[in-house]
Amino acid sequence: MDFGFTPEQEQLRVQVRRLLDKEMPLDRILAWSANPAALDRVLWKRTAALGWPGITVPEAYGGLGLGCEDLIVVLEEMGRSLAPLPLLATDAAVAALRALGTEAQQAAHLPAIAAGDVVATLAVLEESDILAPEAIATRASTKAGDVLLDGAKLFVPDAQDADLILVAAREGQGVSLFLVPADAPGVRVTPLVVVDPTKPAAEVRLDGVRLPEAARLGTPGVRGRPSRVCSIA
Repeated sequence: MDFGFTPEQEQLRVQVRRLLDKEMPLDRILAWSANPAALDRVLWKRTAALGWPGITVPEAYGGLGLGCEDLIVVLEEMGRSLAPLPLLATDAAVAALRALGTEAQQAAHLPAIAAGDVVATLAVLEESDILAPEAIATRASTKAGDVLLDGAKLFVPDAQDADLILVAAREGQGVSLFLVPADAPGVRVTPLVVVDPTKPAAEVRLDGVRLPEAARLGTPGVRGRPSRVCSIA
């Protein structure tokens, strides 16, 4: 049995390496690490033209429709270059959208993510630092037909550059995920000091963030349908 990469995946590796060698040489990474700046949106759009943000997005929504192994090829080369690009955070959000989102929700968000117009991330961890439903204290409540979110998320990857944050919040007897625009009233994103500046993270506070019911992924407080969507976040 052959556990190696396919010729197509090796071609993808060469493509990724070529762009990173040109756009993110070590001296640029060192300078960026000493003085971290916002995401280079022009560069992110260039990666989108090569299909990176949409690598696991279905072709019907403008992505490449590839799998975990192909994503790993890109991530390996990014790790080799220490490239501070939000690909892993974005893929985690894509996985959640594919697993829980309705067709309308996927159609509304996946094409923009694949095109590089929207950076997305997934906000789960809180003060307890336990990755389990019972550790989530952020709460969702309903008011006049809308949903209100209150709480705080820690170590949200690439949140300072995100346009869309998928927030896990306690609702009823379970946990739901909500599509939260990063610029929504009541959302406050504070970059955190981390050991590796090429893997930025932030605290996300939600103070009475009002969302429509359509912002919820899946059924309130109920686990979504089983999925084989790739995510290695």
